[in-house]
Amino acid sequence: MGDPHGNQVCVYENLLAGVISQNTLIVDEAHYLNDPDRGGALFEKILVNKQAGKEIILLTATDTLSDEVREVLEVEEIELQPFCEVPEKVELEFSQFCEKVRCGMTAIVFTKYTPDNREIEYYAEAFGLDRDSIGMLSANTPSYERVKTQLDFKSGKIQVIISTNVLAQGLNFPAQGVLIEYNEWDGWEIVTQKLGRVARPLFGLREGYFCLSEMPGKYKNRGVPQKTECEATAYFRPSGVEVDISGWDFMEHEVPSSFWDYKNFKYSYRFLRELKEHLGSLEPVEQEAFDFLEEQSALVRKLLEERPLVREAA
Repeated sequence: MGDPHGNQVCVYENLLAGVISQNTLIVDEAHYLNDPDRGGALFEKILVNKQAGKEIILLTATDTLSDEVREVLEVEEIELQPFCEVPEKVELEFSQFCEKVRCGMTAIVFTKYTPDNREIEYYAEAFGLDRDSIGMLSANTPSYERVKTQLDFKSGKIQVIISTNVLAQGLNFPAQGVLIEYNEWDGWEIVTQKLGRVARPLFGLREGYFCLSEMPGKYKNRGVPQKTECEATAYFRPSGVEVDISGWDFMEHEVPSSFWDYKNFKYSYRFLRELKEHLGSLEPVEQEAFDFLEEQSALVRKLLEERPLVREAA
């Protein structure tokens, strides 16, 4: 952007509370403002920086910000043109989509629920594929396995990925086809983001295919989101000791309540590093989680260093 004081570039997950030190805040995937669970916290963080005089740039491919959000944040819309020719996207019936996959089309299946072996068996039969040709991903997938599955899909080791929303945004994959299970709860911006995985321009595909599978669901709220998250003030260690963490700049959802399953590791690495810095040492269970997360981080870095280069657009 050319600002001598730098820019803070982030998505919902890594925008901390408080005012940034840079002059410009750039938020990608800004349609998360519409999310009833997370939009409130994101809106509060953006508004605090706007009130502090920071320049705000919101990026989204879906253009679904509500009129109320646009008015409060004083949004001026700028539409960017594609940098190259966008492949045509053709909608198919389920049977037609399955036939394309049988003939070798690479595809992502966006499922509404965390996939399991039953999901793989169902789509293996529908697509006429071996189970080994299908991978699955969700928020519960350990980081190492998640990156490995993504790289295997890019390199052609697997033909189909069954995934929740973890692959829906900001990622480039050589998927010529996308099948989307959706309902009213998803909202148009979620469906649009998933459609954005079809035939990404960088992979030289001239045409892509998608199939929409409607499922019953709930209504989604719109308008200025309500605040749904608060700054954490206390942390209970495995031993039961309470630690005052006021002023540590962690939201409540970023502070682990236990370390017994992978879900609680999502934000724990940064928190444990901060805890160790403040207290000097960790309890045995905390140290075990910390060592695991360090190992996972090293494995992910190794995988990324060995990843094949993506072909540049012509």
